[in-house]
Amino acid sequence: MIDSRKLKVFLTVAQCESYTAAARLLNTVQSTVSHSIHDLEEDLGCALFQKVGKRMAPTDAAITLLEYGKKIEALMEEARDRVNSSTQCGKRRFSIGASLSASVNFIPEVLQELNHCFPYCTMTVVPGNAPEIMAAIREGQVDIAFSLEPENEPLLEFKPVFKDELSWIVAPLHEWSKAPDLSDDSFQNQRFVIFDQGSYTCRLVDAFFRKHKFTPKSITFMGSMDAIKAFIKLGQGIGMMPAWVAKDEIDKGLLKSFPIGSPDLKRRWGVVHRKAAELGNMEETFLRLCISSINNKSLEGYLLDLIPMQLLEASS
Repeated sequence: MIDSRKLKVFLTVAQCESYTAAARLLNTVQSTVSHSIHDLEEDLGCALFQKVGKRMAPTDAAITLLEYGKKIEALMEEARDRVNSSTQCGKRRFSIGASLSASVNFIPEVLQELNHCFPYCTMTVVPGNAPEIMAAIREGQVDIAFSLEPENEPLLEFKPVFKDELSWIVAPLHEWSKAPDLSDDSFQNQRFVIFDQGSYTCRLVDAFFRKHKFTPKSITFMGSMDAIKAFIKLGQGIGMMPAWVAKDEIDKGLLKSFPIGSPDLKRRWGVVHRKAAELGNMEETFLRLCISSINNKSLEGYLLDLIPMQLLEASS
């Protein structure tokens, strides 16, 4: 049986590729790290690391163990959370996955209120695009997430909160005075700036273009909405994003938006969790705070289409 303390040392060394750096992270001395790795190697009957220059590079056996070790660590954290269900003891950790846009616009307000409700809980926000977040939930790296609706994820449950749709986003001096027709000459030669190739939004845009039998001559993919907005401000292309992401810039006249008006470019946002993980007090509170945050943003003029509460309850 693998000793959990030795496994922790192994995972830290694999992360740092250094006994010295691992010892610092573990608040111990290098000799303790060396002994733990040596004992683990004897238990398993194989070498786990080999010195390559200044690095302690993992062997093939270590790479295999690393995969299982991460799963074991995640299960141990989950077990600890279940046992220490009362967050008032200050022993529980709570991790939240969130899309990059939600991390900026919605999650800070939610996290502030969540900290007030559970002051002794250690909370972590893990940002990423939708596929990354879904993988993190499946693998137990995050407890719950606020993200776009998952695609083909039978192990995950989605509770919808609001809907949005993509718009054309352009610089203020752009020639358009209204939303264009896809057959317009002024449309044909544009550069399109789209979020993160391979993301759900990117696939949505690609399906939209294919449906309309339109092949863009020039596309730029960017992994950050802020980078896209900065690029568009310089007149370097046309963005396809929800207007709420660029609300501040649109209000200040730094960007302008035109509705595309296509049902194919509508998206649903909500709370995602593993089906096997029953929602506890913190998760339910997180869901309610997300709904409250979206309501507040809607009142502030964000273009968000809230999901009726009866539909939300029906999905529970």
